Amino acid sequence: MICSACDFDADATVYGQYTMIIPVSAQSLNEVGINNSRNNWKYKKARAAWEHRFSKYVGRIPKAYAHRNMFMTRFYRTRKRDYDYGNLVGGFKPGLDMLVKHGFLLGDQPKHCSEYYRQYPAPDGRDHVIVVLQDTQPREM
Repeated sequence: MICSACDFDADATVYGQYTMIIPVSAQSLNEVGINNSRNNWKYKKARAAWEHRFSKYVGRIPKAYAHRNMFMTRFYRTRKRDYDYGNLVGGFKPGLDMLVKHGFLLGDQPKHCSEYYRQYPAPDGRDHVIVVLQDTQPREM
């Protein structure tokens, strides 16, 4: 069944699924300052941090060969709250760019990946981010 709101196909065959657990707090768009030239250094710093975090998965997760689904889940500790959706998505832009740089995604355009974002209070009370990549097309031989 395909969701009319987000185009997610729950019945699609999954040919590969890869999980990355990052033990850090996810930043909001306000913290990254992605569209503010004064704050461009914040984006560069965030991008470098995500590059380092994802580098340990290079060689353990195969490079993308086709369209992939990308699920980013933010878990936040007590005394924090949900980000509004724009801040959640925009704050992960440096991470998305680094997924592309490391080859985990072919690109961040809709033809290369479908992005899904969500957030929950952390059951263990610790900030962390889980990124799941799914291959929904078979590898051509």
